Amino acid sequence: MIKEEKLNILFVNPFKLIPEFMDQEILLGPLYVQNFIKSKIKNVKTDIVDMIKEEKLGNFNPDQFEPIEKFHSQMDKLLDTINFELDINSIVAITVPTSKHFIPTMMIAKYFQKNYPQIPIVLGGAHVSSVPQDFIFDKTPIDYIIIGEGELSFLDIINSGFKKQKTPKKYLNNPIEQLDDLPVIDFSLYNKYLKEFTTLSISLSRGCPFNCSFCMEKKLIEGTGNIHKKWRSYTPKRAKIELESMLKFGEINNIRSYAFYDPIFGFSRQWLLKFLNLYPIEPDFHVWTECRLDVLNEDVLTKLAARKVSLMYGLETYSKKMLSIMNKTNNPTQYIEKFNEIMKISEKLEMFCVLNIIINHPGETRQSFKETFEFAKKISEKVDLVNLNYNLMRNFPGTPLYCNLDYYRETYGSEFYFLDWWKYKEQLDYGLTCIRPSKNLSLREILNLYRDSYIELQELNIKHLKESKNRLEDYFVKIMYEKNKITFLENLIKNMIEFLDVHEIEIESKHERKS
Repeated sequence: MIKEEKLNILFVNPFKLIPEFMDQEILLGPLYVQNFIKSKIKNVKTDIVDMIKEEKLGNFNPDQFEPIEKFHSQMDKLLDTINFELDINSIVAITVPTSKHFIPTMMIAKYFQKNYPQIPIVLGGAHVSSVPQDFIFDKTPIDYIIIGEGELSFLDIINSGFKKQKTPKKYLNNPIEQLDDLPVIDFSLYNKYLKEFTTLSISLSRGCPFNCSFCMEKKLIEGTGNIHKKWRSYTPKRAKIELESMLKFGEINNIRSYAFYDPIFGFSRQWLLKFLNLYPIEPDFHVWTECRLDVLNEDVLTKLAARKVSLMYGLETYSKKMLSIMNKTNNPTQYIEKFNEIMKISEKLEMFCVLNIIINHPGETRQSFKETFEFAKKISEKVDLVNLNYNLMRNFPGTPLYCNLDYYRETYGSEFYFLDWWKYKEQLDYGLTCIRPSKNLSLREILNLYRDSYIELQELNIKHLKESKNRLEDYFVKIMYEKNKITFLENLIKNMIEFLDVHEIEIESKHERKS
Protein backbone atom coordinates (compact mmCIF):
# COMPACT_ATOMS: atom_id res chain seq x y z
CA MET A 1 0.00 0.00 0.00
CA ILE A 2 1.41 3.41 -1.01
CA LYS A 3 0.88 6.20 1.47
CA GLU A 4 -1.20 8.98 -0.15
CA GLU A 5 -1.56 11.72 2.51
CA LYS A 6 0.71 14.72 2.62
CA LEU A 7 4.37 13.89 3.22
CA ASN A 8 7.41 16.13 3.65
CA ILE A 9 10.95 14.73 3.40
CA LEU A 10 13.93 16.91 4.24
CA PHE A 11 17.24 15.42 3.14
CA VAL A 12 20.33 16.62 4.99
CA ASN A 13 23.90 16.11 3.78
CA PRO A 14 26.20 16.70 6.78
CA PHE A 15 29.18 19.03 6.90
CA LYS A 16 32.67 17.75 7.61
CA LEU A 17 35.12 18.98 10.20
CA ILE A 18 37.99 18.10 7.83
CA PRO A 19 37.43 19.35 4.23
CA GLU A 20 38.45 17.14 1.30
CA PHE A 21 38.55 17.29 -2.50
CA MET A 22 35.62 14.84 -2.83
CA ASP A 23 33.39 17.40 -1.13
CA GLN A 24 32.90 18.98 -4.56
CA GLU A 25 30.85 16.01 -5.82
CA ILE A 26 27.11 15.46 -5.65
CA LEU A 27 25.99 12.84 -3.14
CA LEU A 28 24.01 10.43 -5.29
CA GLY A 29 22.37 8.42 -2.49
CA PRO A 30 19.81 11.09 -1.46
CA LEU A 31 19.16 11.89 -5.11
CA TYR A 32 18.27 8.32 -6.09
CA VAL A 33 16.09 7.85 -3.00
CA GLN A 34 14.26 11.13 -3.62
CA ASN A 35 13.68 10.31 -7.30
CA PHE A 36 12.34 6.87 -6.40
CA ILE A 37 10.00 8.06 -3.61
CA LYS A 38 8.57 10.82 -5.82
CA SER A 39 7.86 8.25 -8.54
CA LYS A 40 5.89 6.10 -6.06
CA ILE A 41 4.11 8.69 -3.92
CA LYS A 42 2.04 11.53 -5.39
CA ASN A 43 1.62 13.98 -2.53
CA VAL A 44 5.21 14.34 -1.40
CA LYS A 45 7.32 17.45 -1.01
CA THR A 46 11.10 17.22 -0.76
CA ASP A 47 13.98 19.57 -0.16
CA ILE A 48 17.64 19.26 0.77
CA VAL A 49 20.13 21.06 2.98
CA ASP A 50 23.65 20.33 1.74
CA MET A 51 25.74 21.74 4.53
CA ILE A 52 29.04 21.57 2.64
CA LYS A 53 27.50 23.69 -0.10
CA GLU A 54 25.93 26.00 2.48
CA GLU A 55 29.42 26.49 3.90
CA LYS A 56 30.70 27.38 0.44
CA LEU A 57 27.85 29.88 0.04
CA GLY A 58 28.79 31.49 3.36
CA ASN A 59 25.64 30.35 5.16
CA PHE A 60 27.32 27.94 7.57
CA ASN A 61 30.62 27.82 9.46
CA PRO A 62 31.68 24.32 10.65
CA ASP A 63 34.18 25.89 13.05
CA GLN A 64 31.34 27.38 15.07
CA PHE A 65 29.97 24.23 16.68
CA GLU A 66 31.12 24.83 20.25
CA PRO A 67 29.34 25.63 22.43
CA ILE A 68 26.46 23.63 20.98
CA GLU A 69 24.18 26.68 21.15
CA LYS A 70 26.22 28.27 18.34
CA PHE A 71 25.67 25.25 16.14
CA HIS A 72 21.93 25.17 16.92
CA SER A 73 21.67 28.85 16.06
CA GLN A 74 23.27 28.20 12.66
CA MET A 75 20.86 25.31 12.03
CA ASP A 76 17.90 27.56 12.93
CA LYS A 77 19.02 30.14 10.37
CA LEU A 78 19.57 27.50 7.66
CA LEU A 79 16.09 26.06 8.12
CA ASP A 80 14.56 29.53 8.16
CA THR A 81 15.94 30.15 4.66
CA ILE A 82 14.04 27.25 3.08
CA ASN A 83 10.31 27.27 2.48
CA PHE A 84 9.75 23.85 3.97
CA GLU A 85 7.22 22.74 6.57
CA LEU A 86 8.50 20.41 9.27
CA ASP A 87 5.54 18.87 11.08
CA ILE A 88 4.15 15.52 12.17
CA ASN A 89 3.90 14.45 8.49
CA SER A 90 7.63 15.00 7.96
CA ILE A 91 10.77 12.86 7.85
CA VAL A 92 14.36 14.04 8.20
CA ALA A 93 16.72 11.85 6.17
CA ILE A 94 20.45 12.20 6.87
CA THR A 95 23.11 10.61 4.66
CA VAL A 96 26.35 9.48 6.30
CA PRO A 97 28.58 8.87 3.26
CA THR A 98 31.82 8.27 5.18
CA SER A 99 33.00 7.77 8.75
CA LYS A 100 34.33 11.33 8.70
CA HIS A 101 30.71 12.50 8.77
CA PHE A 102 29.90 10.68 12.03
CA ILE A 103 30.40 13.55 14.50
CA PRO A 104 28.52 16.12 12.36
CA THR A 105 25.72 13.60 11.77
CA MET A 106 25.18 13.11 15.49
CA MET A 107 25.19 16.87 16.05
CA ILE A 108 22.55 17.35 13.35
CA ALA A 109 20.41 14.45 14.57
CA LYS A 110 20.48 15.74 18.16
CA TYR A 111 19.49 19.19 16.91
CA PHE A 112 16.36 17.78 15.28
CA GLN A 113 15.65 15.60 18.31
CA LYS A 114 15.65 18.69 20.54
CA ASN A 115 13.88 21.16 18.25
CA TYR A 116 11.56 18.85 16.28
CA PRO A 117 10.96 15.95 18.69
CA GLN A 118 7.90 14.70 16.78
CA ILE A 119 9.79 14.11 13.51
CA PRO A 120 11.39 10.69 12.85
CA ILE A 121 15.00 10.66 11.69
CA VAL A 122 16.22 8.18 9.05
CA LEU A 123 19.92 7.43 8.51
CA GLY A 124 21.58 5.82 5.51
CA GLY A 125 24.99 5.75 3.86
CA ALA A 126 28.28 3.88 3.95
CA HIS A 127 29.13 4.45 7.60
CA VAL A 128 25.64 3.48 8.72
CA SER A 129 25.91 0.26 6.71
CA SER A 130 29.34 -0.47 8.17
CA VAL A 131 28.78 0.38 11.83
CA PRO A 132 25.03 0.58 12.55
CA GLN A 133 25.74 -0.01 16.26
CA ASP A 134 27.25 3.49 16.43
CA PHE A 135 23.71 4.86 16.32
CA ILE A 136 21.99 2.44 18.69
CA PHE A 137 22.18 3.61 22.30
CA ASP A 138 19.95 4.89 25.08
CA LYS A 139 18.06 8.06 24.05
CA THR A 140 19.52 7.96 20.54
CA PRO A 141 17.99 10.56 18.22
CA ILE A 142 17.83 8.01 15.39
CA ASP A 143 14.57 6.22 14.56
CA TYR A 144 15.37 4.23 11.41
CA ILE A 145 18.63 2.82 10.07
CA ILE A 146 18.94 1.77 6.42
CA ILE A 147 21.74 -0.67 5.66
CA GLY A 148 22.69 -0.97 1.99
CA GLU A 149 20.69 0.55 -0.87
CA GLY A 150 18.02 2.97 0.26
CA GLU A 151 15.17 3.18 -2.25
CA LEU A 152 13.00 0.19 -1.29
CA SER A 153 13.81 0.41 2.43
CA PHE A 154 12.83 4.08 2.53
CA LEU A 155 9.54 3.27 0.81
CA ASP A 156 8.92 0.51 3.36
CA ILE A 157 9.47 2.98 6.21
CA ILE A 158 6.89 5.34 4.74
CA ASN A 159 4.33 2.62 4.07
CA SER A 160 4.72 1.15 7.56
CA GLY A 161 3.46 4.40 9.07
CA PHE A 162 6.68 6.16 10.02
CA LYS A 163 6.84 7.35 13.59
CA LYS A 164 9.29 7.95 16.42
CA GLN A 165 10.90 4.78 17.79
CA LYS A 166 12.17 3.94 21.27
CA THR A 167 14.95 1.89 19.66
CA PRO A 168 16.15 2.41 16.08
CA LYS A 169 14.49 0.08 13.61
CA LYS A 170 16.93 -1.45 11.13
CA TYR A 171 16.10 -2.08 7.47
CA LEU A 172 18.64 -4.55 6.14
CA ASN A 173 19.78 -4.54 2.52
CA ASN A 174 16.80 -4.35 0.21
CA PRO A 175 18.44 -3.82 -3.18
CA ILE A 176 16.94 -2.98 -6.57
CA GLU A 177 17.45 -5.99 -8.85
CA GLN A 178 16.40 -4.34 -12.14
CA LEU A 179 17.83 -0.83 -12.34
CA ASP A 180 15.51 0.02 -15.23
CA ASP A 181 12.72 -0.01 -12.61
CA LEU A 182 14.18 3.24 -11.21
CA PRO A 183 12.92 6.57 -12.58
CA VAL A 184 15.15 8.49 -14.98
CA ILE A 185 17.67 10.54 -13.03
CA ASP A 186 16.43 14.02 -12.11
CA PHE A 187 18.87 16.45 -10.47
CA SER A 188 16.23 19.03 -9.50
CA LEU A 189 16.59 18.17 -5.79
CA TYR A 190 19.98 19.93 -6.03
CA ASN A 191 18.75 22.86 -8.16
CA LYS A 192 19.75 25.52 -5.63
CA TYR A 193 23.27 24.08 -5.43
CA LEU A 194 23.99 22.99 -9.01
CA LYS A 195 26.01 26.10 -9.80
CA GLU A 196 28.33 25.16 -6.91
CA PHE A 197 29.26 21.82 -8.51
CA THR A 198 32.01 21.46 -11.08
CA THR A 199 31.08 17.86 -12.00
CA LEU A 200 27.84 15.94 -12.39
CA SER A 201 27.80 12.20 -11.89
CA ILE A 202 25.45 9.24 -12.28
CA SER A 203 25.64 5.53 -11.56
CA LEU A 204 24.96 3.14 -14.43
CA SER A 205 25.52 -0.01 -12.39
CA ARG A 206 25.63 -1.34 -8.84
CA GLY A 207 27.32 -4.22 -7.06
CA CYS A 208 30.81 -5.66 -7.31
CA PRO A 209 31.82 -9.34 -7.44
CA PHE A 210 35.29 -8.68 -5.99
CA ASN A 211 36.38 -8.63 -2.34
CA CYS A 212 39.31 -6.23 -2.16
CA SER A 213 40.57 -5.88 1.41
CA PHE A 214 40.27 -2.08 1.49
CA CYS A 215 36.74 -1.79 0.04
CA MET A 216 33.42 -2.03 1.89
CA GLU A 217 31.37 -3.41 -1.03
CA LYS A 218 31.51 -6.87 0.55
CA LYS A 219 29.81 -5.50 3.68
CA LEU A 220 26.82 -4.52 1.59
CA ILE A 221 26.03 -8.12 0.59
CA GLU A 222 25.25 -9.22 4.14
CA GLY A 223 21.68 -10.46 4.33
CA THR A 224 20.89 -9.91 0.65
CA GLY A 225 20.96 -13.45 -0.70
CA ASN A 226 24.04 -12.39 -2.69
CA ILE A 227 22.16 -9.82 -4.79
CA HIS A 228 24.59 -7.04 -3.87
CA LYS A 229 27.43 -9.30 -4.91
CA LYS A 230 25.91 -9.46 -8.36
CA TRP A 231 26.82 -6.74 -10.84
CA ARG A 232 23.59 -5.03 -11.93
CA SER A 233 23.23 -2.36 -14.59
CA TYR A 234 20.72 -0.41 -16.57
CA THR A 235 20.12 -1.86 -20.02
CA PRO A 236 22.37 -0.09 -22.57
CA LYS A 237 19.42 1.82 -24.05
CA ARG A 238 18.30 3.01 -20.64
CA ALA A 239 21.90 3.90 -19.69
CA LYS A 240 21.97 6.21 -22.71
CA ILE A 241 18.81 7.93 -21.44
CA GLU A 242 20.46 8.42 -18.02
CA LEU A 243 23.49 9.96 -19.74
CA GLU A 244 21.30 12.30 -21.78
CA SER A 245 19.42 13.44 -18.67
CA MET A 246 22.72 14.25 -16.92
CA LEU A 247 23.99 16.15 -19.95
CA LYS A 248 20.78 18.19 -20.14
CA PHE A 249 21.13 19.34 -16.54
CA GLY A 250 24.80 20.05 -17.13
CA GLU A 251 24.11 22.21 -20.16
CA ILE A 252 21.47 24.24 -18.31
CA ASN A 253 23.88 24.86 -15.44
CA ASN A 254 27.04 25.33 -17.51
CA ILE A 255 28.69 22.15 -16.21
CA ARG A 256 30.95 20.41 -18.72
CA SER A 257 32.63 17.76 -16.59
CA TYR A 258 30.89 14.44 -15.90
CA ALA A 259 31.50 11.09 -14.24
CA PHE A 260 30.08 7.59 -14.06
CA TYR A 261 30.25 6.80 -10.36
CA ASP A 262 30.00 2.99 -10.39
CA PRO A 263 31.66 0.44 -8.09
CA ILE A 264 33.01 -1.19 -11.25
CA PHE A 265 32.08 0.46 -14.55
CA GLY A 266 31.45 -1.84 -17.50
CA PHE A 267 32.13 -5.10 -15.67
CA SER A 268 30.29 -6.91 -18.49
CA ARG A 269 32.29 -6.31 -21.66
CA GLN A 270 29.24 -7.24 -23.74
CA TRP A 271 27.17 -4.57 -21.96
CA LEU A 272 29.96 -2.03 -22.26
CA LEU A 273 30.32 -2.47 -26.02
CA LYS A 274 26.56 -2.17 -26.55
CA PHE A 275 26.47 1.00 -24.46
CA LEU A 276 29.44 2.52 -26.29
CA ASN A 277 27.81 1.81 -29.64
CA LEU A 278 24.95 4.08 -28.50
CA TYR A 279 27.36 6.72 -27.18
CA PRO A 280 28.15 9.80 -29.32
CA ILE A 281 31.57 9.76 -31.02
CA GLU A 282 33.82 12.80 -30.48
CA PRO A 283 31.33 14.46 -28.12
CA ASP A 284 31.70 18.01 -26.82
CA PHE A 285 31.80 16.73 -23.25
CA HIS A 286 34.21 14.68 -21.15
CA VAL A 287 33.48 11.81 -18.75
CA TRP A 288 35.60 10.21 -16.02
CA THR A 289 35.04 6.75 -14.60
CA GLU A 290 36.85 4.00 -12.70
CA CYS A 291 37.28 0.64 -14.38
CA ARG A 292 39.04 -2.64 -13.72
CA LEU A 293 41.80 -3.71 -16.08
CA ASP A 294 40.21 -7.15 -16.42
CA VAL A 295 37.36 -5.97 -18.67
CA LEU A 296 39.46 -3.99 -21.14
CA ASN A 297 41.06 -4.80 -24.46
CA GLU A 298 42.20 -2.75 -27.46
CA ASP A 299 38.73 -2.63 -29.03
CA VAL A 300 37.11 -1.33 -25.84
CA LEU A 301 39.88 1.21 -25.17
CA THR A 302 39.69 2.50 -28.75
CA LYS A 303 35.95 3.06 -28.41
CA LEU A 304 36.36 4.75 -25.02
CA ALA A 305 39.07 7.06 -26.35
CA ALA A 306 36.90 8.06 -29.35
CA ARG A 307 34.12 8.99 -26.92
CA LYS A 308 36.36 11.05 -24.61
CA VAL A 309 35.92 8.73 -21.66
CA SER A 310 38.96 8.91 -19.37
CA LEU A 311 39.74 6.04 -17.04
CA MET A 312 40.92 5.70 -13.49
CA TYR A 313 42.38 2.33 -12.53
CA GLY A 314 42.77 0.86 -9.09
CA LEU A 315 46.22 -0.59 -9.70
CA GLU A 316 46.96 -0.21 -5.94
CA THR A 317 50.47 -1.69 -6.06
CA TYR A 318 53.04 -3.14 -8.45
CA SER A 319 54.05 -5.79 -5.93
CA LYS A 320 52.64 -9.24 -6.69
CA LYS A 321 52.82 -10.13 -3.02
CA MET A 322 50.79 -7.06 -2.05
CA LEU A 323 48.23 -7.70 -4.79
CA SER A 324 47.58 -11.06 -3.13
CA ILE A 325 47.45 -9.59 0.38
CA MET A 326 44.97 -6.95 -0.82
CA ASN A 327 42.90 -9.71 -2.43
CA LYS A 328 42.96 -7.64 -5.61
CA THR A 329 43.38 -10.67 -7.84
CA ASN A 330 43.84 -14.43 -7.68
CA ASN A 331 46.60 -14.26 -10.28
CA PRO A 332 49.00 -11.36 -9.61
CA THR A 333 51.33 -12.29 -12.48
CA GLN A 334 48.50 -12.24 -14.99
CA TYR A 335 47.14 -9.04 -13.49
CA ILE A 336 50.47 -7.23 -13.89
CA GLU A 337 50.82 -8.54 -17.45
CA LYS A 338 47.33 -7.28 -18.26
CA PHE A 339 48.14 -3.89 -16.78
CA ASN A 340 51.30 -3.56 -18.87
CA GLU A 341 49.32 -4.51 -21.98
CA ILE A 342 46.64 -1.89 -21.26
CA MET A 343 49.28 0.79 -20.66
CA LYS A 344 50.87 0.10 -24.06
CA ILE A 345 47.50 0.37 -25.80
CA SER A 346 46.64 3.57 -23.90
CA GLU A 347 49.96 5.12 -24.90
CA LYS A 348 49.35 4.25 -28.53
CA LEU A 349 45.92 5.90 -28.33
CA GLU A 350 47.39 8.87 -26.40
CA MET A 351 44.71 8.19 -23.79
CA PHE A 352 45.19 9.87 -20.42
CA CYS A 353 44.53 7.80 -17.29
CA VAL A 354 44.89 7.93 -13.50
CA LEU A 355 46.41 5.07 -11.50
CA ASN A 356 45.47 4.78 -7.84
CA ILE A 357 48.25 3.52 -5.58
CA ILE A 358 47.85 2.49 -1.94
CA ILE A 359 50.84 2.97 0.35
CA ASN A 360 51.16 1.28 3.74
CA HIS A 361 48.59 -1.49 3.44
CA PRO A 362 49.15 -4.13 6.16
CA GLY A 363 51.80 -6.54 4.94
CA GLU A 364 53.79 -3.80 3.16
CA THR A 365 57.55 -4.24 3.43
CA ARG A 366 60.54 -2.27 2.23
CA GLN A 367 60.74 -4.64 -0.73
CA SER A 368 57.12 -4.29 -1.79
CA PHE A 369 57.36 -0.51 -1.38
CA LYS A 370 60.49 -0.47 -3.54
CA GLU A 371 58.81 -2.54 -6.27
CA THR A 372 55.96 -0.05 -6.57
CA PHE A 373 58.20 3.02 -6.65
CA GLU A 374 60.64 1.47 -9.14
CA PHE A 375 57.63 0.93 -11.40
CA ALA A 376 56.57 4.54 -10.79
CA LYS A 377 59.98 5.80 -11.92
CA LYS A 378 59.63 3.94 -15.21
CA ILE A 379 56.13 5.19 -15.87
CA SER A 380 57.10 8.78 -15.03
CA GLU A 381 58.39 9.02 -18.62
CA LYS A 382 54.69 9.04 -19.58
CA VAL A 383 53.80 11.80 -17.10
CA ASP A 384 51.81 13.67 -19.75
CA LEU A 385 49.53 10.62 -20.16
CA VAL A 386 49.55 8.99 -16.71
CA ASN A 387 48.83 10.52 -13.31
CA LEU A 388 49.81 8.42 -10.30
CA ASN A 389 47.45 9.10 -7.41
CA TYR A 390 48.99 7.97 -4.10
CA ASN A 391 47.04 7.44 -0.89
CA LEU A 392 48.08 6.14 2.50
CA MET A 393 45.98 3.12 3.47
CA ARG A 394 42.85 4.32 5.27
CA ASN A 395 41.37 2.08 7.92
CA PHE A 396 37.65 2.57 7.26
CA PRO A 397 35.19 0.36 9.14
CA GLY A 398 33.23 -2.16 7.08
CA THR A 399 36.14 -3.26 4.91
CA PRO A 400 37.41 -6.87 5.05
CA LEU A 401 40.62 -5.45 6.49
CA TYR A 402 38.87 -3.66 9.35
CA CYS A 403 36.74 -6.71 10.09
CA ASN A 404 39.85 -8.90 10.39
CA LEU A 405 42.42 -6.77 12.21
CA ASP A 406 43.68 -9.67 14.34
CA TYR A 407 44.58 -11.62 11.20
CA TYR A 408 46.86 -8.82 9.99
CA ARG A 409 48.38 -8.40 13.45
CA GLU A 410 49.20 -12.10 13.74
CA THR A 411 50.25 -12.69 10.13
CA TYR A 412 52.28 -9.55 9.33
CA GLY A 413 52.90 -7.84 12.66
CA SER A 414 50.66 -4.93 11.68
CA GLU A 415 49.32 -2.52 14.26
CA PHE A 416 46.30 -0.19 14.12
CA TYR A 417 46.76 2.72 16.49
CA PHE A 418 43.31 4.32 16.37
CA LEU A 419 40.43 1.87 15.95
CA ASP A 420 37.45 4.21 16.35
CA TRP A 421 39.11 7.37 15.09
CA TRP A 422 35.87 8.80 13.61
CA LYS A 423 34.48 9.44 17.12
CA TYR A 424 37.14 12.01 18.05
CA LYS A 425 37.69 15.31 16.26
CA GLU A 426 41.43 15.36 17.03
CA GLN A 427 41.87 12.00 15.27
CA LEU A 428 39.90 12.77 12.08
CA ASP A 429 42.89 14.08 10.14
CA TYR A 430 45.37 11.24 10.67
CA GLY A 431 43.88 8.56 12.90
CA LEU A 432 42.58 6.48 10.00
CA THR A 433 46.04 6.26 8.35
CA CYS A 434 48.01 5.44 11.50
CA ILE A 435 48.90 1.86 10.61
CA ARG A 436 52.15 0.01 11.20
CA PRO A 437 52.33 -2.13 8.04
CA SER A 438 54.52 -4.99 9.21
CA LYS A 439 56.81 -6.29 11.93
CA ASN A 440 60.02 -5.00 10.36
CA LEU A 441 58.65 -1.73 8.97
CA SER A 442 57.24 0.89 11.32
CA LEU A 443 54.78 3.62 10.41
CA ARG A 444 57.41 6.31 10.96
CA GLU A 445 59.83 4.48 8.69
CA ILE A 446 57.41 4.11 5.81
CA LEU A 447 56.32 7.74 6.11
CA ASN A 448 59.91 8.84 5.66
CA LEU A 449 60.40 6.35 2.82
CA TYR A 450 57.23 7.64 1.17
CA ARG A 451 58.30 11.29 1.45
CA ASP A 452 61.81 10.72 0.10
CA SER A 453 60.67 8.44 -2.75
CA TYR A 454 57.81 10.75 -3.68
CA ILE A 455 60.05 13.80 -3.94
CA GLU A 456 62.47 11.85 -6.14
CA LEU A 457 59.58 10.71 -8.33
CA GLN A 458 58.07 14.17 -8.71
CA GLU A 459 61.45 15.61 -9.66
CA LEU A 460 61.64 12.95 -12.36
CA ASN A 461 58.16 13.94 -13.52
CA ILE A 462 59.22 17.58 -13.79
CA LYS A 463 62.32 16.55 -15.76
CA HIS A 464 60.23 14.53 -18.22
CA LEU A 465 57.70 17.33 -18.55
CA LYS A 466 60.46 19.76 -19.49
CA GLU A 467 61.68 17.31 -22.12
CA SER A 468 58.20 17.11 -23.65
CA LYS A 469 57.26 20.79 -23.37
CA ASN A 470 57.06 21.25 -27.15
CA ARG A 471 53.92 19.07 -27.32
CA LEU A 472 52.26 20.23 -24.12
CA GLU A 473 50.07 23.34 -24.34
CA ASP A 474 49.71 23.59 -20.57
CA TYR A 475 53.38 22.85 -19.85
CA PHE A 476 53.84 25.55 -17.17
CA VAL A 477 50.60 24.57 -15.42
CA LYS A 478 51.70 20.94 -15.24
CA ILE A 479 55.13 21.89 -13.86
CA MET A 480 53.53 23.96 -11.08
CA TYR A 481 51.08 21.14 -10.37
CA GLU A 482 53.92 18.65 -9.82
CA LYS A 483 55.80 21.12 -7.59
CA ASN A 484 52.67 21.77 -5.52
CA LYS A 485 52.23 18.03 -5.03
CA ILE A 486 55.70 17.87 -3.45
CA THR A 487 54.82 20.66 -1.03
CA PHE A 488 51.53 19.04 -0.14
CA LEU A 489 53.13 15.65 0.55
CA GLU A 490 55.96 17.17 2.63
CA ASN A 491 53.40 18.99 4.80
CA LEU A 492 51.28 15.85 5.13
CA ILE A 493 54.20 13.74 6.37
CA LYS A 494 55.41 16.51 8.69
CA ASN A 495 51.95 16.86 10.24
CA MET A 496 51.52 13.10 10.59
CA ILE A 497 54.84 12.72 12.39
CA GLU A 498 53.91 15.57 14.73
CA PHE A 499 50.60 13.78 15.35
CA LEU A 500 52.50 10.59 16.24
CA ASP A 501 54.74 12.58 18.59
CA VAL A 502 51.76 14.11 20.40
CA HIS A 503 50.19 10.68 20.90
CA GLU A 504 53.58 9.08 21.73
CA ILE A 505 53.28 6.46 19.00
CA GLU A 506 56.37 4.52 17.90
CA ILE A 507 58.64 6.71 19.99
CA GLU A 508 61.27 3.93 19.87
CA SER A 509 61.33 4.17 16.06
CA LYS A 510 61.84 7.92 16.30
CA HIS A 511 64.85 7.49 18.60
CA GLU A 512 66.30 4.67 16.47
CA ARG A 513 66.20 6.84 13.35
CA LYS A 514 67.98 9.71 15.12
CA SER A 515 70.71 7.41 16.34
